[in-house]
Amino acid sequence: MPPGGDPPPPPPSPWQKVLYKEQPWPDNYTSPAFLESLVVNDRVPVRSYARVLAAATALMSPLYSTLTLSISSDTVLACVLGLALAHLYLADYRPASSGPAASLQGSLSLAAILAAAILVASRLRDVADVAAQLLLSLLAFAKINGPWDEAVPRLGQDMREA
Repeated sequence: MPPGGDPPPPPPSPWQKVLYKEQPWPDNYTSPAFLESLVVNDRVPVRSYARVLAAATALMSPLYSTLTLSISSDTVLACVLGLALAHLYLADYRPASSGPAASLQGSLSLAAILAAAILVASRLRDVADVAAQLLLSLLAFAKINGPWDEAVPRLGQDMREA
């Protein structure tokens, strides 16, 4: 026993993730190891963007091939021309190095050209031709950016910054 007469306090037992034991920590204590056993999105399969795009296009192609059967070709051509002109007018012509800037104008431009591509594809007879036309249009016009683009450095951009 120390000279003061009081025994030293016992060392605290390690924190446990249980509620039925009396523990020397406050009720709202959270151990640094509390979230080590947490598993997030364990059963969510990882899908390839290209495969999902191809499958969606293949599934929608029969619908697109019959979309404008009851509309005359002149009307479809006029709509396609108007949508293409809207795309040219609304497109964002700034260089890509100026940074990502999502705007309503750019979104409307993309929507207009993709609607025109769907109208053009709907005039094709074969479902495979419709799917090929839509995939080609998506690749040509939809510069779809997402978190997968941010993870991979772009060589040209890195060289300009150096």
